[in-house]
Amino acid sequence: MKKKNTTKLPYSITTSTLTKINFLFELSEDTKSPISVHQLLDLILSYINKETKITKLSNGDIIQSLAMALAVRMKMVVADEKLVEKIVIDCVSKAINAAKKAEVNSHISGNS
Repeated sequence: MKKKNTTKLPYSITTSTLTKINFLFELSEDTKSPISVHQLLDLILSYINKETKITKLSNGDIIQSLAMALAVRMKMVVADEKLVEKIVIDCVSKAINAAKKAEVNSHISGNS
């Protein structure tokens, strides 16, 4: 019996303002390890969070750096360039759609 691949990856994060955001990312059918994807995402976001506290990076600079890193990684892949571009665009599109649908729970402080 063939094992069915996981097609969705839940991911939650709490911002510095205690807002909790819950995502449900659609994975590529070619995803080899959803656990590794989750762990790498944790590492990337943790490092960005750490750097932001030290250097006061702007959101624009962070987004630009991530886009450039994706372009660099895309060029490092030894495969048909058009195919790699299609995969990247598909993955980014799915991630943006997950962000649009993400559930945001703001922390409310004080007495009510």
